[in-house]
Amino acid sequence: LMSSADPGLMIVDNSGEPVYLQPTAAGQFVTDFKRQVVNGMPYLTYYVGTPFGGWAYGAYYVMDQSYTIVDTWTIHDGRGADEHDLLLLDNGHALLFTYVPVAADLSPYGGPAQGTIMDIYLEEQDAAKNVVFSWRASDHLPLTDTYMALSESPLDYAHTNAVALDRDGNILISSRNLSEITKINRQTGEVMWRLGGRSNQFTFTNDIGFTFQHAIQRLATGHLLLFDNGNRHTPPHSRAVEYEIDEATKTITRTWHYPGDQSVFSPFMANAQRLDNGNTLIGWGAL
Repeated sequence: LMSSADPGLMIVDNSGEPVYLQPTAAGQFVTDFKRQVVNGMPYLTYYVGTPFGGWAYGAYYVMDQSYTIVDTWTIHDGRGADEHDLLLLDNGHALLFTYVPVAADLSPYGGPAQGTIMDIYLEEQDAAKNVVFSWRASDHLPLTDTYMALSESPLDYAHTNAVALDRDGNILISSRNLSEITKINRQTGEVMWRLGGRSNQFTFTNDIGFTFQHAIQRLATGHLLLFDNGNRHTPPHSRAVEYEIDEATKTITRTWHYPGDQSVFSPFMANAQRLDNGNTLIGWGAL
């Protein structure tokens, strides 16, 4: 078996017995191993790359039911895709993103005049890997909305960690360092709404809101499921949480969360996923 220091992929059954193991070369980052269904056909996707701070550069691989690699996705800008998320779409396209270093004068905030911000570059690629939609965070989300110290360089101001397709075909992204979920028009790139964070446009009717979140999922009911790391809660505490969201009135109502107390705190990583049987699978990240 792999030692605790060896990166790799693993599938275990409900008793914890491994049913699939794939070691990966030392020095490589292996993340986002998951099942995705495209037009009724199941695939396994995973990421391999080189870590740089809280992000990485590399590529995603797609395996069929025989564990054979049948496709590869990356961002062709000389760096590669980030480690956090890949979403395969039924039209054969994929959504993925990368962290792009951009020169910035951070001296107004106490940082270097020749500083660097880590911008987020999101792409939709078609089956031939042509870019059919692209979006940059810095064109739409102000630097000053971050919860990071603006004097830091490189400044990981957004730290996008998840992408989802909304029921109307537009795009949702989760940006941890903004404590925000952003809805993006998939045709124009314009921001349709901003949920959470410094520029929150919604009213939480029965909840304190979320901070430094991960793993956004729009459910078939229209509800929104996510993992709230809760770094900025008082005291800090984490949970999986489900919301009913009214985009017309800009109101959001909690319908479920677990745990319902302050007993768990996961400062980074973690995941929440609604299963077909109605259960919720929670990965607690860094405890």
